[in-house]
Amino acid sequence: HAREQAGLAPLDSDAAKAWNQAYEEMLPLHFRAFDDVAPLLDELDDLGIPYGAVSNNVHDYQRAKLDAAGLQRIRVLVGTDTVGAAKPDPAIFLEGVRLLGTDPGRTLYIGDNLRVDAVGASAAGLQGIWLDRAGNPSPVRREEDGPADGDFLTVRSLAAVAALLAGN
Repeated sequence: HAREQAGLAPLDSDAAKAWNQAYEEMLPLHFRAFDDVAPLLDELDDLGIPYGAVSNNVHDYQRAKLDAAGLQRIRVLVGTDTVGAAKPDPAIFLEGVRLLGTDPGRTLYIGDNLRVDAVGASAAGLQGIWLDRAGNPSPVRREEDGPADGDFLTVRSLAAVAALLAGN
């Protein structure tokens, strides 16, 4: 439909397969970690605090994305196929906590989607943190989403999380 709306002919099956293959080959070349990620992971390593990732992608696809972005050091990873649930379902957050060996109430979960990440993590018993970066494309930017319910913190960068850790 999108191609037709743009005045382009629909792709036939072979052309669609070729386009998808080219897309999948090129996409990993553009994965990059934000500049504030490595310093926070360094701080966590220095403090002996375990960390990981919970994703609404399947494990292997997200693992490839993390690796392509230079984040091989994130060893604990939970994907939707790990527990058969996606964020904001508590099960996916709690599996991450289990794999880290931490207590949910003492575990921070940082994400850029207010409702799925921060509110979802808080509802699962973790300390949800909304990473509200400038230019964040998160869908919660729409006025109709209104304020979110939940006990969570808001930060503008991961450097703010490092400052929170230093204060504790």
